[in-house]
Amino acid sequence: MRIFILLYAIIALACFGSAYGNEQTDSVVSLDSDSALLVDSDSITAVVSSVPDTDRSSSLFSISGGDIDLGELILLIGYLGGGFVVFPLVIITMIRERLSVPSAEKQVLIRSNAVLDEDERNFRASLVLGKIEEKLSSVEDEDGTEWLTITKGSQARFMKRGLDYINKELVPTDIELVKRTIEFNEVYTGRMKRIFTGSGWIITCSVLLGVLFYFTGGRGFSFFLIVHAAALLSYLLASRPTSYTFLKRLERSGGRGGCISGVMGGLLMGSGEKHYVSVNGGSWERDHESEAISGLIGLLFTFVAAMILGFLTGLLAIINFLMNFSTSMSLPFISGNSWYQRKIKE
Repeated sequence: MRIFILLYAIIALACFGSAYGNEQTDSVVSLDSDSALLVDSDSITAVVSSVPDTDRSSSLFSISGGDIDLGELILLIGYLGGGFVVFPLVIITMIRERLSVPSAEKQVLIRSNAVLDEDERNFRASLVLGKIEEKLSSVEDEDGTEWLTITKGSQARFMKRGLDYINKELVPTDIELVKRTIEFNEVYTGRMKRIFTGSGWIITCSVLLGVLFYFTGGRGFSFFLIVHAAALLSYLLASRPTSYTFLKRLERSGGRGGCISGVMGGLLMGSGEKHYVSVNGGSWERDHESEAISGLIGLLFTFVAAMILGFLTGLLAIINFLMNFSTSMSLPFISGNSWYQRKIKE
């Protein structure tokens, strides 16, 4: 996770540097209103015509006639939301998902500074563990043994709150309560492990799109490349559901691959399709000309699809975040004692 944070910090600094550089450039070439009135229309036409096409079309989010195009709006939401909103939310959620299990020395310190006496702390821990057990789902393994485990986000949030309250504030001394707490800690940690399920096609298309614009886009696309890299980084992090979510999706889909891989694989397979023609109603021979035309058309569609996937990386990062992380988010400003009063004692 530290590597991802470091990469994001580098991208953010580069983005700031690029924006500052563009601002300095704009201040050098700007004209005041008085001198601008002295420029005739022919001069303006000559200046505009001298600007390369790549520079004139470098803005992906240009506004014409006061209206924003729907495609540009989607790109704007995807890149800004996916690149600069999803990333910090993913990092914060992943940090808050971790259980806080103090060391033995800290446990002794917590017990010595606790406001509640030992019996009250053990009593509250037993109530919290009982509530957690009621919330969990009962499942059977291959041997027919029943287990209590997490199958949805509300259970994970409740279990995290309860275990944090026990580990950080109660620290029970009863041996049975300690064993049950350790067991629930292991259940939570195992079910909250995140598995990368992102599409290799999306990553490949996004990288190729960045490489393409790096070599062909010109100077005006430097800021776009920075935002594009941030969106790709967010997609890599957001495409990691919890293990219980991943297993639930496998059961629903029957283990089949994703839609994107199926579409892209079908386009590539179609590009290599063989064609045969009958010669005068007799023997069949391969029609290489038709194969070449069909292959070129298939590759063209594949290229267009790859470009679309590359541009939608940021939007897909937002979608993956909502699917994989939104159910695990919990409010950070609720204390353990307040949670106990509302969820356990009521």
